[in-house]
Amino acid sequence: MLQWNYLHNIFLFYFSMKFGNGLEYLKYFIKVQNCALKDSKTLMTLDVDTFNCSKNCFEASVCKSFVSRTMSPSCILYEDDSTEKILIDATNTHFYQLRRSVPTKFRDGRCPVDFVYNGYVLGTNDLGVTYGIHYMQCFYGCEAEPTCQSFDYTFHLKACYMSTHNHTNAGLRYLKGDVYTEINR
Repeated sequence: MLQWNYLHNIFLFYFSMKFGNGLEYLKYFIKVQNCALKDSKTLMTLDVDTFNCSKNCFEASVCKSFVSRTMSPSCILYEDDSTEKILIDATNTHFYQLRRSVPTKFRDGRCPVDFVYNGYVLGTNDLGVTYGIHYMQCFYGCEAEPTCQSFDYTFHLKACYMSTHNHTNAGLRYLKGDVYTEINR
């Protein structure tokens, strides 16, 4: 029995490497947990898992984001992202936004900055917090600090939370009134 499982796993690994499983496409997206896009134009709805959803979105010329529901494998591809439509709180639903710094067959990927409106990274302000400054001052501050990879800005507090972390090593969450900015160095 053990030998059969071993051979079965080798076959599945070979099959996924040969034909792809969408896993390699997830790295091109920024994930925000437990939220969805409000009033966005739906490109299509698919009954697939997150990995295949990311592949479908990446290969579509106008897809900028998608949501994936955890309760049943379902996926909705969108023309918009969080810079164009509002993120809203949604249980068991995760939002994925195509990074602007990723080259595709449809855009050059030269934008060195990614934004997620109404998103933030929980508890990673290891470079400190500054109050009473504007968004652009926060941006320039992070840009000038060589170890700064991202920052959260809270508009109503005029607060800047700079971090050595980015979306790959800290999960983004929904928070109305914040903007998460990642500088791709």
